Amino acid sequence: MPGETTCEQAVGRMMDTLTSGKSDVPPDQVKKFHDLFVGHCTTDAWSAQVRQCFGTIKTLDDGDKCGQMLTDAQREALDKATQPANSPELAPSPSAPAAEPASTTPSTSKPATGGTRGPSQKPGKSGDPCDGGN
Repeated sequence: MPGETTCEQAVGRMMDTLTSGKSDVPPDQVKKFHDLFVGHCTTDAWSAQVRQCFGTIKTLDDGDKCGQMLTDAQREALDKATQPANSPELAPSPSAPAAEPASTTPSTSKPATGGTRGPSQKPGKSGDPCDGGN
């Protein structure tokens, strides 16, 4: 259908938002995550709605909302693919593709897997006081 956001466009916009104002993120790291996300978008068949959402994000919170639109299987595939990366500079997350600066990330979090909540934990049960945990 004409006018649909492609995986390349959606991920490009997401990466632009993630890296906005972060001059210390190595370009090869950005390309690595860009290519990884485009690959998953294509292989995991992200819906037109998800691609459109990511293609129009303006803030990291917008990206969080888009990530929630992925299916469980799509989020799990991204979790698995991004877990070994463990990069505090650019830590995409399937449920929240936003990276926080390392200085504000709690030491108990896993930056490359979406913060403090692992894939098997239920929402709101992360132990993070902001999530209603401990």
